[in-house]
Amino acid sequence: MKKEIRRIALVFAVIFTFMAVSFCLVSCGDGGADSTTKNPVLPTLTTGGDATTGGTTSANTTTTNNVVPGTSGTTTTPVTPPTGEYVNPLTGLKTTYDASQKRPVAIVVDNIGLALAHQTGLNQADVLYETLVAPGITRFLMVVSNYTNLSNVCNVRSARIFHIDLAANHNAILVCHGGSTYEAFATVASMRLGGAWNEELGKNTYGYINTKDEYAFGTQEGGLKYGTIKYYTGAYNSGRVDLKYDTLVTAGALIATLQSNTSRFRLSGNSVDGLTKQSLKFAAAGTESAVMNGASTATNVILNFTMDNFEGDKNVSYMLKNGKYYRYQNGTAHTDSVTGEQLCFTNLVTLFTDVTRVQGTIEDPNVASVRTTGSGSGYYFYNGKCIPINWSKLTGDSALVLTTITGAELTLATGNTYIAYLDNTNTSSAVIYN
Repeated sequence: MKKEIRRIALVFAVIFTFMAVSFCLVSCGDGGADSTTKNPVLPTLTTGGDATTGGTTSANTTTTNNVVPGTSGTTTTPVTPPTGEYVNPLTGLKTTYDASQKRPVAIVVDNIGLALAHQTGLNQADVLYETLVAPGITRFLMVVSNYTNLSNVCNVRSARIFHIDLAANHNAILVCHGGSTYEAFATVASMRLGGAWNEELGKNTYGYINTKDEYAFGTQEGGLKYGTIKYYTGAYNSGRVDLKYDTLVTAGALIATLQSNTSRFRLSGNSVDGLTKQSLKFAAAGTESAVMNGASTATNVILNFTMDNFEGDKNVSYMLKNGKYYRYQNGTAHTDSVTGEQLCFTNLVTLFTDVTRVQGTIEDPNVASVRTTGSGSGYYFYNGKCIPINWSKLTGDSALVLTTITGAELTLATGNTYIAYLDNTNTSSAVIYN
């Protein structure tokens, strides 16, 4: 009997010991809820947080600047940040693209009448400059922060020296189909941007992307591979087909050129790595709108591009609709040839300067020279209002500075911006608004 009692007691002792050990494993192991665990699981992030502080909000709790501690022997897959994690330095808008260490690109785009049938991509510009290049003919410089997802841009044309200065406003990589010969563009570009004749290579290198001489743009093989010569007619590069439409810029061609160790841009010692120069100041994230103290009404804006006291002109207009200024030229809405979308902008900036005629080539005898340094006056238009402003730029390489008439730095509304350089001979007729 005593043996039976001892056997039963032993069984109960074993069962009790097993249950105690199991309980410890469940409550104290890696799968428990101990807040001191090395690999905490963070709440699901949403885009509702304040991008300026790094705070994000989950469905049940708020976390600020969450950091997952590193663990040895493991790796984590990078996650695309939610909208609002970064700010586009060229628009002030929230974005998922980190542009903090990448230079933007600045593409010269044609606006001659013959080019309009294939003109596309301008609506992607964060900042769009417009200047005269010849009597009655303007050309754009579209500046884009994120070139990696760029849709086709056409028609890419040659640059002027002042385009170098405009690109320098943002430390942008100039993209053009060569440069003007009458002002020794290549010489000035090599001094300002880098690049020169390379004896070892037996060819020029460029501190900008010259689409004439880069594989992805300037060869038939590369052009067909990257889709950059789609609209050429007849034999490749024969005749002046560029007067109608020139090389396209595609995201693939840009990426290939900027990453290739054999591109003339890279051989010049240049790189896409670098900071965006902050020429434009935008309202703080979440504020969005600009302060327009003492503003005049300006729902309709007419711009007259002239030079040398009205020799040759180009007229464009903007009409305010739904908080944006929509563009018209040649009496009709200015639309994208592919998407049909009308060009529109949150901010309009007009700058008065010297626009003069200089002797060009036999093909282009009368060309425009635009002063981009020094100082001058202008206007800022936003949401149906207008205020007078001033501008200054110390050197070709320095930033563009915009100020109010009181001397305070001009703050733009968040969004895309259009900037026009207009002749200061007669400012009252260069810009008309009501």
